[in-house]
Amino acid sequence: MKNSILNTTVLLLIFVSCGKVKNDVESDTKKDFEKNITEKYWKLKTLNGKEVKMEEDQEREVYFILKTDKNELTGFGGCNDLMGVYELKPNNRIEFSSRAGTLKSCPYLNYDEREFLQVFEVAKQYDLKQDSLILKNELGDALATFEAIYF
Repeated sequence: MKNSILNTTVLLLIFVSCGKVKNDVESDTKKDFEKNITEKYWKLKTLNGKEVKMEEDQEREVYFILKTDKNELTGFGGCNDLMGVYELKPNNRIEFSSRAGTLKSCPYLNYDEREFLQVFEVAKQYDLKQDSLILKNELGDALATFEAIYF
């Protein structure tokens, strides 16, 4: 009888600890995944299917960063600074809000900066594959492709 109780107790402890490990692993996996998209410098590569290159007169390249502190979005559209708020949701969903930016005029851009800024209004989902991020609209159409840059 004592062996039976001991065996049952051991099995219950194993079962409970496995459940805790599974939950901890799921939580860690989510945190790791979020680390893969946040706190990275995402350089714009394509916009609406067209390659985007930096102009000679351009101050710096087009990029954005999703900061984990207060879920802040910061970036640069090729002429103007970009700021706002983001929210990561399950199933690779993303939502941007409270977007604002500077209002400089830059005639040297080889693309319409407003198209880039509109990505953050229209994007509802994303794909992340290693150092490549694709922001997509509600239908799953690619809006912009970004590359992670490490300094």
